[in-house]
Amino acid sequence: MPEGQRPVPVAAIAGLTAIGDHAVPDLTKVLEAGDGWPALFAVDAIAEMGAGAKPAIPALVKALEGKDQWKVTYVAKALEQIGPHASDAVPALLEMIRKKKPGRTAAIGVVGALKPDTKTVVPLLAGIAKDAQEDAADRVQAIVSLAYMGVRSDPAGPHRSRGIRASGCRGR
Repeated sequence: MPEGQRPVPVAAIAGLTAIGDHAVPDLTKVLEAGDGWPALFAVDAIAEMGAGAKPAIPALVKALEGKDQWKVTYVAKALEQIGPHASDAVPALLEMIRKKKPGRTAAIGVVGALKPDTKTVVPLLAGIAKDAQEDAADRVQAIVSLAYMGVRSDPAGPHRSRGIRASGCRGR
């Protein structure tokens, strides 16, 4: 490939992004076509459009069911960029979190950013934050999401420092 020239899928996605909201249906088709770099670039382009990509939400929610951690993570972050319009995705994100599916850490962050019904989400995230058996990245993201949602108490409580010490991290 000549220097300075992008691969065709990358150039096509960049062109569709430049078109704006009118390109969402075409980007959604690329997303639905499968995995790999074209799908990741399509998701990234959808995310760049923010709230204008609202019509892509059903396809993004369906893509959360995938097993490719990179794609699922990109999809979760795209939902976050779309913002409050993506609240329809919260049930699928919560399922990812509960079932520990690929992209779980990203889903925890996105749920916090979308600020859904706290009666359902706060106990789930607090449970993750408190459980020393949970993945450390998931625990940290749960604490950050709770803070972002306005939960002021320390959900990890007295277990926090014990869990950090148990994981091999030592403070000074």
